[in-house]
Amino acid sequence: MARFMISMPDDMLKKLDEAVRKEHRSRSELLREAARQHLNVDGHTQSAQDSMSESKRKITKKSSKGSLRERLLDLRIGRRGCP
Repeated sequence: MARFMISMPDDMLKKLDEAVRKEHRSRSELLREAARQHLNVDGHTQSAQDSMSESKRKITKKSSKGSLRERLLDLRIGRRGCP
């Protein structure tokens, strides 16, 4: 299994740790699940790619930072208005 490091704001890390404690999971487990859901690994990869292609046609430029922020908001780890 590969390992890597990520950077995130301190307030986001605190929320991540709160979610980890509440769900009795590790950080790695929670982030793996978030990545899995984002990538739609459970067999629907092609439909996810199709949706992404359609979204790219509709939106000329979308920041990956914005996408990650939206995903973390969906997981209730982040908050709107956070830097």
